[in-house]
Amino acid sequence: MLDLFIHWSVSPEVFSVGGFTVRWYGILYACAFIVSSWAFKELMQTDMSAERVNQILVYMILGTIIGARIGDCFFYHPLYYLQHPLEIVAVWKGGLSSHGGACGILIALYLFSRKIKKPYIWVLDRVVIVIGVAGFFIRMGNLANSEIYGIETALPWGFIFERNHETLPKHPTQIYEALYYALTYAILRFVYRRYRNRPKPFFMFGLFLLMVFVFRFCIEFIKNPQEDFEESMLFNMGQWLSVPFILAGIASLIISRRQKTAPLIVKPTDTPLRNVSSVHHGGNVPPPPPNGIKPKKKKSHKSVDMHMFIPVFLLTAVLHTTHAQERIDLSGEWRFAADREETGQQQAWFGKDLNGTVHLPGSMPENLKISFFLTPDKHYIG
Repeated sequence: MLDLFIHWSVSPEVFSVGGFTVRWYGILYACAFIVSSWAFKELMQTDMSAERVNQILVYMILGTIIGARIGDCFFYHPLYYLQHPLEIVAVWKGGLSSHGGACGILIALYLFSRKIKKPYIWVLDRVVIVIGVAGFFIRMGNLANSEIYGIETALPWGFIFERNHETLPKHPTQIYEALYYALTYAILRFVYRRYRNRPKPFFMFGLFLLMVFVFRFCIEFIKNPQEDFEESMLFNMGQWLSVPFILAGIASLIISRRQKTAPLIVKPTDTPLRNVSSVHHGGNVPPPPPNGIKPKKKKSHKSVDMHMFIPVFLLTAVLHTTHAQERIDLSGEWRFAADREETGQQQAWFGKDLNGTVHLPGSMPENLKISFFLTPDKHYIG
């Protein structure tokens, strides 16, 4: 029988030097910021300087990473991280939440709007347009990590994630989401240009929230639960966290109907009105600068700010999220990570405590509190 499914066994690591490992997830996370900043520069050619766009990139990076990390810690594992608060900063150990990232972005953009003295909703209506670009790269990073995929499928594009020892094809929900986020960017950009860059306040923001989080709510039905406690829930954590964003989107669209279209603002030029010194230079043509000083040339939106790329790559290159083989027991005072060891044709699963001591199932010390073992068929047993 012809196997039409895709066998996926890509290594999540690009290369390692000593104890430093660069992962595909980190590179794609960096690309998310860089490419979305290019898209934002193209979008804001007439409304924001290149310097401001670079500033907003910094705010977005910090807001996304801090928010995503805190969200994962307290949305999914609050008890553990309240007892071990210093581990919150260990982003290299994995654990990032997209809903937490969304909250972090909202806070970061509020601070940015205060800095540039623009209405908060003015900033939101424009930044959300390019978030779909970032979402595309982040979900492709999840694919490189062989994580956050769906349930079994018989469709010919099903992925068999061999690094997780899957034997049946699963929905590649990372690709579904990545393509949808790219489509979201294209639609929002088209709408923004359709309104001649002057949409009603709250309209773009509300449209973005509904497009993204209604889709996120629906696709969770074909995704595997990310945490054990979600097994018994009617709606998983991702769906419950999407509900407030959906309601906010509906409210934003209702509010936008009562708003007036923003007036077309013609930017004042550096050309002064007709004056005595300009008469000799052809009407409104500005006179030459005094003392032969050349005016400072403005930075073009088309310029490539390479100095911004280096810190972005360094900041995100080692990021990764938690693999199925590195789940943490959060019920007791010990952390437990299940891992596998290849022994010929067999797989031996074992646990490590915080001191690095290896314990095989059935040989656990009494003082080591373990709530589950990860078996080769991916079931958790207590």
